[in-house]
Amino acid sequence: MRVATALMYASQNGHTEIVEMLKKAGAKE
Repeated sequence: MRVATALMYASQNGHTEIVEMLKKAGAKE
């Protein structure tokens, strides 16, 4: 799953911890 897609999915479902984790993972790329 792409980071952007995962971010949208997580944010829509209110998974803040997942959003933050993906943001950190995305920053490493």
